[in-house]
Amino acid sequence: MTNEERLAKVRGLISFYKDENVNYVAVDESGRKHDVSVVVYRLNAPGVFIPDSEQASGLVALYREGLDRIHIILSQLDMVQLGEVSSGCDNPETFTVVDDSADAVRGVLSGVIETHPLGALFDITVYDADGREVPPREYPPCIICDGDSSVCKKEHRHSDAEILDRIDTMLLVNGYYDEFRLE
Repeated sequence: MTNEERLAKVRGLISFYKDENVNYVAVDESGRKHDVSVVVYRLNAPGVFIPDSEQASGLVALYREGLDRIHIILSQLDMVQLGEVSSGCDNPETFTVVDDSADAVRGVLSGVIETHPLGALFDITVYDADGREVPPREYPPCIICDGDSSVCKKEHRHSDAEILDRIDTMLLVNGYYDEFRLE
């Protein structure tokens, strides 16, 4: 999915929950202000998830684990998840609409990246109620050179093969292949 398509989907979800959903209220009877933000979660992995490859199986397991962590943290902090849409088979993305401010959501989800051993592979983008991206506190280090990952990605400093090789090593070292090798 291109960035333009992703942004159109985010804006469509925000519009639905804020403008078209008859159950949505900006302020409830207790005076609590409601806000809508959208979390887009995917992995920082180039290329596609090839269905029969061991690496793809490890990436799918990592993807699910990251998504579970997002759900758990949002639930523990009483950040109500209004809805969720997943898309893409090649490199899946999950769009989660949250009843809270984008700044608050961004703050708690930055911890997911910072505390998971493979958090640098998580790509968690948060959009506010107007569809603007809320940047993270800091970007995780590049998995190849430990530099600024956003700069490396933007300038294409590392080849897809180099990145996939490093991801393969990270998945192996962290046990994401263990269950597949035993079969």
